Amino acid sequence: MISLVGHPLRLTQKDVPLRGWAIESRVYSEDPYRNFGLPSTGRLTKYQEPLHIPKVCCDSGVEERSKISIYYDPMICYCYCYRCVVTVEWRKGSEISIYYDPMICKLVCYGNTRKEAINTSIKALDSYVIRGVAHNIPLLRDILTEPNFVEGNLTTDYLNQVYPEGFKGRQLGEKETLNLAAVAATLCATMDLRSRNFLNSSSNKIKAQPLDTWSFVVAFLDQEVLCQVKKLETKFKTQNFQGSRPEGPEPHWSANTITRWLLNSLLHRVKEDVSKVVKSPMPGMVKSVNCKHGDDIAEGQEVCVIEAMKMQNCLTASITGKVKAVYVKPGNTVMEDDVLIEFE
Repeated sequence: MISLVGHPLRLTQKDVPLRGWAIESRVYSEDPYRNFGLPSTGRLTKYQEPLHIPKVCCDSGVEERSKISIYYDPMICYCYCYRCVVTVEWRKGSEISIYYDPMICKLVCYGNTRKEAINTSIKALDSYVIRGVAHNIPLLRDILTEPNFVEGNLTTDYLNQVYPEGFKGRQLGEKETLNLAAVAATLCATMDLRSRNFLNSSSNKIKAQPLDTWSFVVAFLDQEVLCQVKKLETKFKTQNFQGSRPEGPEPHWSANTITRWLLNSLLHRVKEDVSKVVKSPMPGMVKSVNCKHGDDIAEGQEVCVIEAMKMQNCLTASITGKVKAVYVKPGNTVMEDDVLIEFE
């Protein structure tokens, strides 16, 4: 405003010296496994920021149990360097919609060197807990350790060069697979002890002393892993495997997600044949439908446009054929994977 009315700025370039490094990571409510980030909507069932990390600051936009939907700006948090301050701008029940940008957070981490800034960013991303919506932290986390990024060899075509087949997520090695199986076994054993029913008696709850550590061995893939579970003063636990803690976010385990993590990491997925249907790649609104029942369609022909998060997404036919059915019309709101058009 000062500059707008013709007054000189109070600061000059010499008043703004360069000191250290800062790296910004933009966390979005997007699925990185779908074309590097198609928008995701839903309700935040868990939201936790990296407030405990030095030289990281969070300026939040939403809070736990807020709804990320198709109507409002999805910005959850800005994170700046040097100190931690949280300013909540949205309240419970706030919604994020298909009409606005899907940004959750700007995470800016500071370090005296670029390597230090990268390491702080990694630690901060690992410490986030965001549940209820998909987010792009796995992609951001992978980029921070990718050799070209670490060395500073960056171009505008970086993603296509590094991930020519798209982002597939981190591939678990044998040691990581073993650790994951050990985590599952640890949790199953803990829950079994807590809820085991004894003959002719009611359910018995096993109590552990605060700060108590107990150890056992898990056998998997013809190998053995020494596991230790340490109960903290909070409701969370920490796990150690073979004397070290696995790389990744602080462990906040809940029973309803164990199966999902195991299935995502350990099982081979069979790809569904969707050549004869056009599905919505994201929640959004139907902008236009460019075909009708009985039309002949060529492979690659545009058949529908979905509008979401300030973007129009043109959907095309994957085969040459005839339209069997059209299930939507302009103005309809659709969810991810809804079938829009079917071919014979």
